[in-house]
Amino acid sequence: MSALAIGYLLPTQDAAGAQGQRIGDLIELGVRAEEIGFEAVWVPDSPFQYGLPEPLVVLAALAARTRRITLATGVLLAGLRQPTLLAQQLASLDALAGGRLRVGFGAGFSSPDSERQFAAAGVPFANRTRRLEESIALMRALWFAPGEPVGYTGAQVQASDVVLSPAPARAGGPPIWLAGAGARAERRVGRLADGWLPYLPSPSAYASGWARVQAAAAATGRDRPPLPALYLTVALDRSAGVARRRLQETVERWYGRPLETIASLQALYAGTPDGLVAHLDPYVQAGVRYIVIRAADEPRRGLDSAGAVVERLAGLAH
Repeated sequence: MSALAIGYLLPTQDAAGAQGQRIGDLIELGVRAEEIGFEAVWVPDSPFQYGLPEPLVVLAALAARTRRITLATGVLLAGLRQPTLLAQQLASLDALAGGRLRVGFGAGFSSPDSERQFAAAGVPFANRTRRLEESIALMRALWFAPGEPVGYTGAQVQASDVVLSPAPARAGGPPIWLAGAGARAERRVGRLADGWLPYLPSPSAYASGWARVQAAAAATGRDRPPLPALYLTVALDRSAGVARRRLQETVERWYGRPLETIASLQALYAGTPDGLVAHLDPYVQAGVRYIVIRAADEPRRGLDSAGAVVERLAGLAH
């Protein structure tokens, strides 16, 4: 039996449109997350849409201010970036962090907002999943052979005699986790990823997806499947009613849509700390071995309320 690992999502949406001091406040939250005992601090990515700061810049600052905590992208839209440059950026960041980097990637939603993001970056939207897969293949090839010429020819990604330097801290580069749900995305996770980070709204949906991930990993001949994780938005309070109001206000402010709509798509919880433990137990039975907590709250209060349940959630052993 081993403890469940718990990560914390940095609330970068609270720095939207703000001056540098607000971004500096986020770094202090990341430092505090290490002090509390979270396994990792995760930084989201959504350029040109919500006004979030650039995640690799934030993670570089955290690398300089922390010593033990894992630093993770949660998740990075890799298809928006030129892959050879992204490979170098991530290798440099892993070296700066002493091998503490974890790379979460996503393909991007099929939505007008996502299309506008890709258009702003000058990248075709229609082939984004193929571009993501080929980008991963190229980045791993560069990380496995730093200092040597590497070539790659794909339908969306090409490279000729690219030499990566500096090398990542770990041989082969940082682990790659993938977001996404649905049969095609789950098969991709099983084939390519070191971890799976969906936010499926029910334990039964999670169990079905996890079965597909494992089957795809086995069909590919992998020794072990990716680590199964869950991205969960929470509002915690001693009063369940206060927590529910806080979740609704915050989620509807983030998305501009009714809470019920978001709850049909994403894993959400509002209530007491005891209730959170009970809420997550079926997910653990469905396969979850790692939880990334996003707090729907004022940033410092949200961090502290989530931090107060880290040890209790870790007790949901498997």
